[in-house]
Amino acid sequence: MRRFALVVVIPVLAAMHVCGQQASSSSPREHVKVYANEPGVIPPQLLPPEWPPITTGKCEDKIDGDVELSLLVDTAGRARNIMFVHPVGNDADKFALQIAGRDLFKPGTVEGSPVVVAASLEIQIQSCAIKPQNGEGRAEYSIELQSVPIQKLGEPVNPPSKAVLALENSVRNGNVDNSLADGIAARTHSSADSSASVSSIDGTSLPVLLLAPQPTFSDGATQKKINGTCMIAAVIDAQGMPRNIEVVKRLDPGLDENAAFALSHYRFSPAMKDGEPVPFKIMVQVNFRLH
Repeated sequence: MRRFALVVVIPVLAAMHVCGQQASSSSPREHVKVYANEPGVIPPQLLPPEWPPITTGKCEDKIDGDVELSLLVDTAGRARNIMFVHPVGNDADKFALQIAGRDLFKPGTVEGSPVVVAASLEIQIQSCAIKPQNGEGRAEYSIELQSVPIQKLGEPVNPPSKAVLALENSVRNGNVDNSLADGIAARTHSSADSSASVSSIDGTSLPVLLLAPQPTFSDGATQKKINGTCMIAAVIDAQGMPRNIEVVKRLDPGLDENAAFALSHYRFSPAMKDGEPVPFKIMVQVNFRLH
């Protein structure tokens, strides 16, 4: 018996700025010139981070990965507009975003003056799922670093010539405001298949899928020979991570859970609005079939 899940990503009009600060047409956010590896540019330098002693409990499952990010180092030496270049699809991606958001840099310069410079950042993560025991004896997993991450700052990948810098607090926290989904004006396409040929909606470029692990059949659904479709909604944040994942059309508890779990490991290049990465809502249609 052959089992497969066909996944279709459907864009929904949902471009908003993080933390409820939405740019208005009367007061657009300022574009800045972005420099790269060109004559006269002194590139930024990653300053040695300070790490507290790393101690962990018993490792239940290793979660490692070499994650490559793109970013802009601003004139204050902070990473902005952090996005995935090569994600790995596990919690190492989350660690990489958090680490880059907390890094400090010596800013790049032109003729001695600090400027915004594009760069790539490779981060080697070694982490583990740890199962400590709480006071009631129940196991609760946490993900902890096993060693100090190794970082390497390199040349940028397809750097922009101009950009709007994402809000610094959203970069450092790596989160989307929880109220975002409630304030979205949504408009889905009438045809899911048409989304493949659509590159932007109302001037906002769509998120670009970089990594999409396939959802799996549950044993119960296989035994019951369940076929059908479930729909999962999510907000792709300004760094390309799925947030606010919600099953909006249910099929089977096990299959719904597997589809939502798979979507939590999707990775994207974020939607862009006027040169700024912005959150964007999508719907994922998962068609489970047994043959």
